[in-house]
Amino acid sequence: MIPFLIFLVFPLVGGLLWLARRRMMRGEDDSEREFGRRALIPLGVVAIGLSLLSAAWGVVDTPEHREIDTPGLILAIEILFKLIVVAMLAIPGWLALRVAWKAQNQDESLLKRAEYSAAQDQLEIFSLLLLGMPLLLFSPILCVLLMIGFAIEMLLLTYVQRERQNRLIWTLAFAAHQNRPLEDGIDELILTARGKYRRLLESFADSLENGTPLSQALLTSPGLLPLEAAGMIRSAEEHGTMAATLRRIGIEQSARIRNRSKMQSLAGTAMYLTALVLVMVMIVSFLSYFIVPKLLLITEEFGLQLPQMTRHLSSWSSLVVDYWYLIMPLTTVPFVLMMAIASASSGGLRLPASLRSFWPRLSTPMLLRSLSDAAREQKSLLPILKSLAESTIDTSLRLRYERIALRVEMGEALPAALEHERVVRPREANAMEHASQMGHLPWAMRSLANRIDRTRIHRLASLAEWLQPLVIIAFGLIVLAVALGCLLPLFQMIGWDLS
Repeated sequence: MIPFLIFLVFPLVGGLLWLARRRMMRGEDDSEREFGRRALIPLGVVAIGLSLLSAAWGVVDTPEHREIDTPGLILAIEILFKLIVVAMLAIPGWLALRVAWKAQNQDESLLKRAEYSAAQDQLEIFSLLLLGMPLLLFSPILCVLLMIGFAIEMLLLTYVQRERQNRLIWTLAFAAHQNRPLEDGIDELILTARGKYRRLLESFADSLENGTPLSQALLTSPGLLPLEAAGMIRSAEEHGTMAATLRRIGIEQSARIRNRSKMQSLAGTAMYLTALVLVMVMIVSFLSYFIVPKLLLITEEFGLQLPQMTRHLSSWSSLVVDYWYLIMPLTTVPFVLMMAIASASSGGLRLPASLRSFWPRLSTPMLLRSLSDAAREQKSLLPILKSLAESTIDTSLRLRYERIALRVEMGEALPAALEHERVVRPREANAMEHASQMGHLPWAMRSLANRIDRTRIHRLASLAEWLQPLVIIAFGLIVLAVALGCLLPLFQMIGWDLS
């Protein structure tokens, strides 16, 4: 029942939900968008109904291999796997109904708009997860490809890109500091560049020579500078702080390059743990499918009573054989996420907007530094927030900045607005409020931004240091259990009584 759901029903329901949501959001006219909204309702009902049906089947279904003395932990894990399958259908069904209802009863309040946006992002994630469920059959290959991709991205692409961005930023900063045209220093960079990067620089220099503002030229030449730099530069253009802003962006980029070794070490540890888990799961799956059944057959032919350890090993082997397509992804996903977070924190990997909505604090340091520059120049922060919202490509960030700007425009204090949008925590908001009363808000925001960056790196590094010995110890215990379960029947055959 579960394989049928995962490899046939899940992708069908996920694909239909994704198409309906896409039509509701990007339809050409109101009738097409309304059709997408209406389609979400029956699809949500069907998904919830299938989840209830799979839950009922999971209660009734009893595997033939289950023994009376099956360990309680195995039963608990089997129930957990069935609950995961039920939740993978129930959650997107509930989200589809929620999005359809909120689209029909749109509320202008900021809280309702934020909830509606978050529900849309979550529905997109779960519909894509359902659509990609058949890929679980190739989970070992996908894990290997992910590790290779992260290794290339962290060790090569991010370093080269950051070095190029750093040179371009400091070139622009020196030109702005000396009141020279910004395109003057770019000609030297073009001479040393090659391939696609050279063509980007040439197009960027032509745009500046034609009078295009720097922020607009960056948007038409993606990849030359970090995405967050466009919003900061646009704010600097409006308030006449271009030289200081470019200098601060250059300092921040240089600091990221200096922290590259820490992030590479963290990503390397995560890749090592992922490879270790992947290899161990594959070995255990091989033993469970090929070796353990043959050992049990030989033991039965000799008429021997299986030791307790061997019976437990048989139960665990049956669990691995029945749910290998879930065990392998669930054991490797945490370490893959660790690699993704490490790469995103270092400015390399750009997470999709639907994933960034689950972690709004990922962009908190950039936002606080942008606001700090404006506060330092005694400028109003509201135009900065609006400029960031207009110049940000990321949909999730743009909507969040728009809500923050609207809160501030309605008279809400900036720290409270940031707290309500989950950009800062209550203690950080209180610190910003006290600093604002004392006249030290620019210093407080920049200090908080630096602290968040340092804390994130420290926590990820500490987690990796703790996980590495724990994973090795856990696998050592698994090897010991498998060895004892296989050797004890052999000892009985040759007459060794270890009882």
